[in-house]
Amino acid sequence: LILQCRNDPMIQHSPQWTLISVGSTSFNTSYSTDEISEKIAFYNQSLPQGQVSAEKIIVQVKYAYCANLTVIDLPGIRFMGDEQLTKSIQTLAENEMRQPNRLILCVEEASKDDSTLSTLQLIKTKIDKDLKRTLLVSNKFDLKLHDLIKQLENQDENRSAARVRSYLEGDSSALPKTLPRFFTCIPRILDDNLTREDASTKLRELIKNQADEHCRQINLIL
Repeated sequence: LILQCRNDPMIQHSPQWTLISVGSTSFNTSYSTDEISEKIAFYNQSLPQGQVSAEKIIVQVKYAYCANLTVIDLPGIRFMGDEQLTKSIQTLAENEMRQPNRLILCVEEASKDDSTLSTLQLIKTKIDKDLKRTLLVSNKFDLKLHDLIKQLENQDENRSAARVRSYLEGDSSALPKTLPRFFTCIPRILDDNLTREDASTKLRELIKNQADEHCRQINLIL
């Protein structure tokens, strides 16, 4: 999926979506947000089970509140399961990522240890050796947040604060210090009493005495 985002100050109410093409077939047809979602899902589901296609679905969106950029959404790289499918997905992803003028958003689960980030390791080994074009996005951070808070509450305050701070900053031997890292989570309730906003605030408050200047630098997208 190739999403062409175009800033248009005149389109204020809702985004204007256009299906440009699917593979070699051109459309240039306008749709609502719900309709374009259904179209994309339809084309993806029309593929035979266990297969991927190199055919591109090109969609353009114009809106007053979007930046001018192109986003290429690739199938998630996998390292187990059907061998042929795994190889097809990796080949497709590697071909797209090799373009030197593209930034790579590597999405890994925040719950994973930094030394076991398989997709990042593949990128470093085969695509972007020095990770100069790569940004690490640690998603599902809401699931990791509980663990971090428990570390701060149940252990020695100074030691645990330093440990959490190191994690948030990606300060480990497995990650280059120059690698930009962002933490994201979906808008959901963490439990009956703690919302994601409350948890984020609590985390920052718990470590601010030891690392106030570092807290302000955390790339936490909630």
